[in-house]
Amino acid sequence: RCLHTLYFPEIHRRIDEIDDADAKTFEWILEPENHPQKGEQGLRFRNWLSNPDENANTFWISGKPGAGKSTLMKYLADSSHLSTYLKDWSGDKEVIQVQYYFWRQGSRIQRSLQGLLRSLLLQILSQHHDMIRTAFPDLEWQNYGLEFEFPEKSLTNALKKIVDAAEESHLYLFFLIDGLDEFDDREELDDALGDVEELLKFLSQFSSRKRIKLCVSSRTLNFLEERFSKYPQLCIRIDEITQEDIRVYIRDELEENDIFRDLSRSNEEYLNIVQEMAHMAQGVFLWVRLVSKELRRLLTNGAQLRTLREKLSEMPKEIEGFY
Repeated sequence: RCLHTLYFPEIHRRIDEIDDADAKTFEWILEPENHPQKGEQGLRFRNWLSNPDENANTFWISGKPGAGKSTLMKYLADSSHLSTYLKDWSGDKEVIQVQYYFWRQGSRIQRSLQGLLRSLLLQILSQHHDMIRTAFPDLEWQNYGLEFEFPEKSLTNALKKIVDAAEESHLYLFFLIDGLDEFDDREELDDALGDVEELLKFLSQFSSRKRIKLCVSSRTLNFLEERFSKYPQLCIRIDEITQEDIRVYIRDELEENDIFRDLSRSNEEYLNIVQEMAHMAQGVFLWVRLVSKELRRLLTNGAQLRTLREKLSEMPKEIEGFY
């Protein structure tokens, strides 16, 4: 009954909307030894996973809108390698992995603290039913239906109790939280950001614990840049290190089109379009996806190299120009 009450209909909607990563696109973050061209930034996340320092338990992945942050977070959540490397941190103890994806364009609960807490609690308690009474010792579940909205204090206290119980039981907790900049707890949305700084302060009370790691992602935010400037080993900016991934992705996208594949074999100038697009993309995967779709459409309609180049030059330079 508890798990049914924590559930809400939109709980999986955001993650279902996120595209799966190409098989090789983000391999570097968990297997940096296979991608030495990523340099020191490529090593940071793997090093952090195994780092036992409780003063370095938060890692920040940042980047421009559309750079692939959510896709990367989903890739991490789905990767079997993640569990393997977390063992370097936890030893032979169990690691409970949970994830949440804020979504400003969704319903209010999807961008709220209520949604975050209910989702995290549901994931943890689904794996450990024995913690239900620890988390909610006073609630009589039969009195609450699926539409019941928990007081946030009740949810916060429940998570604190779970964290305490996990430490006593020698369990480890790993949180992946995507889209901090999409958090907004206000009744009415406007163009201003929600209080992301307060959200991070709230999360920090958990990530400061010895057996918890917190990986968060967001677009570049001034207060986070200032905070992490002192700890460069605890952050990466995704659009600065994915140039080669962008090239691979563009080529895969365009070569889905039989016409492009045939033309590029007989005329290398078509392959130069891949390089031009990679340069123009500035690390933004969504820009590549939108432009590739348009170029494939033109190819299907018989467009030649000159037309493709002209269209490419007309494309908006920033992702916002498409909307």
